[in-house]
Amino acid sequence: MKKIVALLLMLTIIISLTAAALAATVPKTKTETMKITAVVPEPDYTIHVPENTTMTYGDTSAAKNLGSVQVSDVKNLTTVKCTVSGTSLKNGTNYISIKYEWKLGSNQWEYAWVSDGSNKQLCTCELYNAGAYHVLDMKAYVLTWSPAVPGEYTATLTYNFVGE
Repeated sequence: MKKIVALLLMLTIIISLTAAALAATVPKTKTETMKITAVVPEPDYTIHVPENTTMTYGDTSAAKNLGSVQVSDVKNLTTVKCTVSGTSLKNGTNYISIKYEWKLGSNQWEYAWVSDGSNKQLCTCELYNAGAYHVLDMKAYVLTWSPAVPGEYTATLTYNFVGE
């Protein structure tokens, strides 16, 4: 019996020492995490386009100043482009041709004729590029009113802005 007790005692000591030895070699690890947050604000800009205007019947002496188109307060964008399209003066099926002119900043004036009721693309301009703002000036001419019949004629300029 002494031998069995001695053997059990020895096994208990060996198991205790082995468990202690194993416990000493098992690393005690803990994991902590950290969250990183970044908020990307919405891109934005303010558009400035001229108000509606009128043309005087019969006036062929000078261009009608249509005003300036520009953007301001650009945030989180590299460029803002504006595509301009226009129609001729229209009254039902009657059209009066318009010569549209435009220039961006100090560039030279460019032009295009619109002589039917279609919506013709006139230009695409960068009104903002990497911190630099540009102004688009617009004018319109009617060189002849002879095809006009009595009534109200309407032309439309459309400004489509895209920020990237």
